[in-house]
Amino acid sequence: MTEDQKSLRDNATALAISPNGKQVIFGTTDGTLVLWDVDRHQQILEPITAHEDTINSLWYAYHGGKFISASDDQTIRLWNASMGLSVQDPFKDHADGVLLAGFLADRETETIVSLSKDNTVLVWQVPTGDIEHQFRVALDSRSLAALSNDCKKLLAVSRKGVTIWDTISAEPIRTLPLETPMALCVGFSPDSSQAVFGLAECNLHIWDFDDDNLDSVPLEGHVEHSYYIVWSPDSRTIAAVTLGATLMIWDVEKRKCILGPQSTRGPIAYSPDGDFIVSPGEDGSLNICDVPTVRNLLIASYLSHT
Repeated sequence: MTEDQKSLRDNATALAISPNGKQVIFGTTDGTLVLWDVDRHQQILEPITAHEDTINSLWYAYHGGKFISASDDQTIRLWNASMGLSVQDPFKDHADGVLLAGFLADRETETIVSLSKDNTVLVWQVPTGDIEHQFRVALDSRSLAALSNDCKKLLAVSRKGVTIWDTISAEPIRTLPLETPMALCVGFSPDSSQAVFGLAECNLHIWDFDDDNLDSVPLEGHVEHSYYIVWSPDSRTIAAVTLGATLMIWDVEKRKCILGPQSTRGPIAYSPDGDFIVSPGEDGSLNICDVPTVRNLLIASYLSHT
């Protein structure tokens, strides 16, 4: 195994898959980008020295031709997805490390929403870097944050609780006091109506935004801390990777584990069609885990108990 492969295996901190499911980007602790071709299972280009510090977030534009990387070096960079080339000068208006950055949907002009450790959310236009508006959110050393798929909502978790923000109006939408153990990971549902939390008590709980509390019934069969969690594109399953580098998948409706544990490192992402999950491989390459349909998994589970 080469040093680059070891770095990808051990130091991947961010991952994104293209809208057509053909390309995967990894970001690492040393600010390196690694691009992979999914169909050929081959690395594209040499590793790219993209940032001077950890890459925290990667996000494809909706057409798939560009992606952005956000880093602890306080910058956000825009890239050509096929060439691996920086498209314009880095965006440098944040005063601390950038936690999240994504493309805002339904805009004629490419617009990015970004959140920094300086507690500031910036909404800015790609061509010029001009800031449309900004607002502050409550963050602390235990904070987590997530953007919805369309980047119109931002979920921020702190010691005081959970707040969902409308990134366009810059107004809070919902607030949930979090009296349970601290959250270690969080993920939006595809339609932005729910979120799932991995808690320090080793449970996964769902919050429907129409309710005033987390669902009291956790996802069944979870016994380890989760550090990466994602919702399938059809909203029917949730996948999580634990501290012990195992992957598990749950049927959301039945709250039952239907696949796993399987040996998998994080971060992870579902393919756009939900047929497979991508992650860093044990050999430093791209790992692809096929996801059988929920129906087939439930049939197999039933047959195994009869």
